Amino acid sequence: MEASGASEREPFSVQPKIKVLDAVDVLVEQLGHHSNPWQLAATLRHGNGNPDAQLLGSTAVPFKKGFANFLDLAIDKMGSGYTLDFAIIHPNSSTLVVDSSVEISITKREYYAAVTSTPSLAYVDEEFDVVVELKDVLTDGFPQGLADKGYIWKASASLLMPSNYHGSLDGTMEVTFDLNTAQAHFQDLTIDVEGYLYIIQFHVYTIPSSDYDFTVNSDGFDVKVRGQIAHSGDSKTFTIRFDEDYSTVARDNEELLKINFLNKVSPMYPYATFSNVVISEGSILITFDVQGDIVSTQNQMLEDLSNGMITLSFNGYTLSADNYLQVDGKEVKVWKSTALFAPWLIAVIVIIAILMLLITASVVYWLFILKKKNKISESETVALHDHNEKQAMSLESMASLHSSHSSESLGFDPSPIMADDEALSLKKRQDLDEVRMDSPISLRKTMNTPRRTPEVAVTPLPPGFTEGQHEKIIEDRQQMNLMAKNDEDRTFIKLAVLNVNLVGTILDLRQDISANLEGSKWKDKFYLMKETLTDIPENEEDKLTVSEIYSSGRVLIRWESVQGQSRFCVCGLKGRIVCVKCNRQYYCSLHCQVRHWQRHQTVCKVNTTTN
Repeated sequence: MEASGASEREPFSVQPKIKVLDAVDVLVEQLGHHSNPWQLAATLRHGNGNPDAQLLGSTAVPFKKGFANFLDLAIDKMGSGYTLDFAIIHPNSSTLVVDSSVEISITKREYYAAVTSTPSLAYVDEEFDVVVELKDVLTDGFPQGLADKGYIWKASASLLMPSNYHGSLDGTMEVTFDLNTAQAHFQDLTIDVEGYLYIIQFHVYTIPSSDYDFTVNSDGFDVKVRGQIAHSGDSKTFTIRFDEDYSTVARDNEELLKINFLNKVSPMYPYATFSNVVISEGSILITFDVQGDIVSTQNQMLEDLSNGMITLSFNGYTLSADNYLQVDGKEVKVWKSTALFAPWLIAVIVIIAILMLLITASVVYWLFILKKKNKISESETVALHDHNEKQAMSLESMASLHSSHSSESLGFDPSPIMADDEALSLKKRQDLDEVRMDSPISLRKTMNTPRRTPEVAVTPLPPGFTEGQHEKIIEDRQQMNLMAKNDEDRTFIKLAVLNVNLVGTILDLRQDISANLEGSKWKDKFYLMKETLTDIPENEEDKLTVSEIYSSGRVLIRWESVQGQSRFCVCGLKGRIVCVKCNRQYYCSLHCQVRHWQRHQTVCKVNTTTN
């Protein structure tokens, strides 16, 4: 039986089997005594194969019942044109001639690569390790004979489908395998932008020959900003829809589409965390859990869906989300604007507008008559503490102050002053986490209140004692929002909620703020500000009380600036990246930059022109 080839170092799939026949082709079963049988040996003739190749295995076998059966012959190097020659080696006096085998071809030994060490979580711009290891396909173990081949084994790293991510991979991108361990160790890889399920692809190849060339992917891992506060609270399940053919776009690519969605859509909603993404048919349905500020995320997503802002670029396709949103299995109607109104709708709008004008005119007339009859003053006078002046101002004089201050100092058009009810109404409509500072008065919910006199608790003395009475000031604490000023677009961002002692000093308030921010990233120097948007002198902080400075329910601070540029993100965190167009506005993450772009782009154009 002829030998049949195999791969390097692999025993032949069909081992050679030699039989002895007499002159009339009858099998000769007895060759030597059973205790001392004849021996047959096999040798390798290289032919056109690798001249350094060797024959492996048991190369000499005894005859049994007329047959010599080889069991484990193999050749250690690939090549073609190999031939096996056979000869009787015992007894030496035998003149029996044995035919040679046909030519044998040996293919290369197959290996594969596996990523044996990868991070489960990495942090932005922090180094992490990955280990790639070579394996033998046949044994699934350590590959034998790597060094004998004379190759240099290399592995290079890159992101799989880089368009799925905002970040980029950096570090030592090409590593040589250690042939003693069959491992390539990447020790200083970094990723510069946070994101979900980063997958690194490793290209393994040999030099100088390209006999081996294959790739292997790491498991997906998240990249986060160290110290970033995770969203908490209840979660809800959202579902959006893309009107595309599932079989063409998504089938067999569900995992990659999931990664694309998480990294492209999730940053649009920085106040929530997306997880448990599932891709399913029905056009293309993407279902995911949302945790954090669910109400704001839902409202913003409804608006984005109606404006066609949720799109994905995936595998050569551009996917646009339909006006469709489900929350916990119930469809939420998406408002869609249109320039074409039905005639009956126009008539209804006109009637409502006329009625509103009539009501407004009636209210104005009634107020005028009531004011004239009862001789009520047009505005209420209250105390407003500003610098060292303590004088009474009417709403009219405050409006004048507002107009002067905003137009001359801040460079903004004056805005109307609102009474308490109007301010509360506006408060319901606007985002409480972000407040425009177009005027110093617009931050007030009510006018300044007079300085409060703290109450004192006196501990009574036991009978017979006349000295040593203990007095303690009673605190009057109230929850207030801590707001940080953003110099770039003149807004205030809410950082935290403080439990403030209204009868305490501004110095006590500074200590409360420092204690509240302890352990976070907000450790830079800050200045406390009055509601008129002027700094409170540090040497006066122990003389002023909270109640005479703040009456709006907000405590105002600003961070120390460097060379006139805001080195802090719009959310209050220290900036890590800068806008590449104007080189002035800093951001802590891509989340904040994406969310802030609509407001920043106008200022960015001005700054870019100036630069």
